[in-house]
Amino acid sequence: MPADKKKTKHVISVAILEDNVPTLKGLCMELDKPDIGIVAAHDELKPFLDDVKRCQPEIAVVDLRIRTSDTGGGYEAIRALREISPQTRVIIYTAFEGLEHFHLGVNLGVKAFVSKHIHGVSVEKVIRIVSEGGTYYGDFMQQYLDKIKEMPQVAEMGETSTASRC
Repeated sequence: MPADKKKTKHVISVAILEDNVPTLKGLCMELDKPDIGIVAAHDELKPFLDDVKRCQPEIAVVDLRIRTSDTGGGYEAIRALREISPQTRVIIYTAFEGLEHFHLGVNLGVKAFVSKHIHGVSVEKVIRIVSEGGTYYGDFMQQYLDKIKEMPQVAEMGETSTASRC
C-alpha cells in the first residue's frame, strides 16, 4: 500500500493539571500508551495554561484543588482553558465528591467527572470515552438526579383554576 494511503492512527492529546506530584506522575504512567500523547503535565496553573494555549489538546484532565492557584483552583483553570482552547474537552479528576462540585462542573461543560476515591473506571478509559464524544459521570449523575427529585415542585405560575380553557 502506498505511504499516502496508509491510515494514521489517531493520538489523543492530553494535558494534565494535578497539584499532587505523586498523583501526577501516576497519571502520566497510566496514560503512557501509544495512542495517548501527554502534551502537558503540570502541578501549577500558569504553566498548564501556557501549554494548553500552545498545544490546544483534545482532552484536559483537571484536579479541582490546586494549591498554587490564588483563586478558584480547578474551576479557574477550566474557565481560562475555555477561553484559550474552547474545543478541549475537560475531565475533572478530584477527591471532592460533593454534588455542588459536580453541578459547577456540569455548568462549565465538563465531559467527565472522576473521583479519586472510586476506582471503578480508569482515567485512561474515561479519556477514550470522552475522545469518542461521550460523557462519563459515574455515580454522580444518579445522585444529582435523585437530589433534584427531592426538591419541592414549583406550581405553574398563573394556574389558579382547574377549569378547562379554550
